[in-house]
Amino acid sequence: MNTARRIAARFRPSPVSQISNRQRSPRRAAHLALVALLAAGLLLGGCKPPKKGTAGLPERPTYIREATDQETSAPDAGTSATGTTGATKPDTGAATADAVANTAQPAVPDLVVAPDSMASNRQPEPVPQPQSRAAAPVGELVELSDGTSVEAPTRPQDQFAFAMALLQGADGQPDPARAATWLEKSADQDFGPAQDVLARLYLDGTGVRKDEAKAFALAMSAAEQDIINAQALVGVLYTYGRGTRRDFMQGEKWLSLAAERGHPQACDLLAEYHRKGLAGPENQEEAFRWTERAAALGVVRARFWLGVHYRYGMGTPRDDAKALHLLREAADAGNPDAMGLVAEMLYRGQGSEPDMAGSVRYFQMGAKAGDLHSLLNLGILHHEGTGVPKDYPRSLQLFGQCAEGGHPRCMTLLGSMLAEGEGAEADMVTAHSWLTRAVLFGDGDAASVAAEVQQRMTPDQLVHSKNMAAQWMQAHPQFQPGVPAQLEPEASTAVPQAARQEASQSAPGASADTGTTDMTATPQGSSNATAPVTQTDKTGKTGTTTAAPAKKKGTKAAKGARTTN
Repeated sequence: MNTARRIAARFRPSPVSQISNRQRSPRRAAHLALVALLAAGLLLGGCKPPKKGTAGLPERPTYIREATDQETSAPDAGTSATGTTGATKPDTGAATADAVANTAQPAVPDLVVAPDSMASNRQPEPVPQPQSRAAAPVGELVELSDGTSVEAPTRPQDQFAFAMALLQGADGQPDPARAATWLEKSADQDFGPAQDVLARLYLDGTGVRKDEAKAFALAMSAAEQDIINAQALVGVLYTYGRGTRRDFMQGEKWLSLAAERGHPQACDLLAEYHRKGLAGPENQEEAFRWTERAAALGVVRARFWLGVHYRYGMGTPRDDAKALHLLREAADAGNPDAMGLVAEMLYRGQGSEPDMAGSVRYFQMGAKAGDLHSLLNLGILHHEGTGVPKDYPRSLQLFGQCAEGGHPRCMTLLGSMLAEGEGAEADMVTAHSWLTRAVLFGDGDAASVAAEVQQRMTPDQLVHSKNMAAQWMQAHPQFQPGVPAQLEPEASTAVPQAARQEASQSAPGASADTGTTDMTATPQGSSNATAPVTQTDKTGKTGTTTAAPAKKKGTKAAKGARTTN
């Protein structure tokens, strides 16, 4: 036997039953250990370092797996435990390999497995149960109209957004009360936009109890955070003295801040400040500039006033064509004051050819809308039969409606017709009563007519007349003469003095025996969204109504107290 065969015979495996520990020499034990190491190396041949980016995984190699019962019960199957590389034990040396494998198996099965293989072993997650609003901690859940609940917002901007959604009806119908609750939470964290909106709710009493003082405080806090809408609102509140004292200087300050940044309604109201001289002398140039800017920003009311500026040359060269275009646009949009001015310009042929039919149509539109200017002039046209049939009863009706609105000239004309029995039976008591009111309201022509009528009355009739006048004045406190006007920029409509003089001097048909029509108009209620609606004070500082600020020329007698257009 050659040397190779001798070496092979030494490593030929013998049956396990024939081998004993006592027969193994130290050298043979060393060779057996070497074979075991080689077998282990073969089994571990698939071990590779973890891929980059797997530092978060366990450090032990993932190829180790738990031996199955079948593998442990069938060691002679001819296969070894398989690693991730799929390496298998060779047929030779099977008993030795099995012994090594059994030695390598941990006493406790290894639990390092791929995440996907663990899915079947996971316990099902509990299904979240709907939590009632009463059981939930306060502020954790918000119940919606459909019965579902959402997590309550905690950041002020999120609370504000949620409140605005409630105001706009995103959860069904608009809910100002719930919206106010979330606005309060946001405003308490000094969030300016929430303070601005909440101030308007308190101002109008929408969803909350009306509190103008709190509205002013919230608006001021937001305005100081440079919220433009709040700055405009603070200016309005100072203008009308709502929630704070009336202060035109402060009103102009805050309105100017908002107007300079392009707030449309602030521009419009600031123009009124300059037009009326509320915080200083009248400045028609500045009034025209801000009116023009407000009109460019889409304020409908500003386009009417822009027409008035062009009509009377206030702060800009007079331009009848531009004035007629702007005023007609406003009149067709439903502005009663513009209707009267358009009718007057068409009657006179200003800005276009004279148009009597168009003039009557716009006067009728204005009278139907309650414009005192139109009622006066349409009454004159019916009294004189100009452009319309002569109709004393209709004229008397129009003058009566106009006089009840506080127009002093209409009071004089109504008293004159009643004294002469035009359109109705003569009634000296009622005639003198209206003439007395006209005197108190400052119509300069009423005194002479009243004196003539008084000469035809008995003392009892005179007492009755004065009582009637006193009772009417008491029932209409808004028309009280001699009370300084409450300067309401969006309601007061006094045209500057130069325009009033121009109006009275340019009236057609004016003579020593006839008066003139009212040349000025009362602007409509402001379209300013930030301005609160206030009651208009009809009286001016001189005792005449601001609805008809132009001074009319006198009448010599009751019968001559007619005005013609």
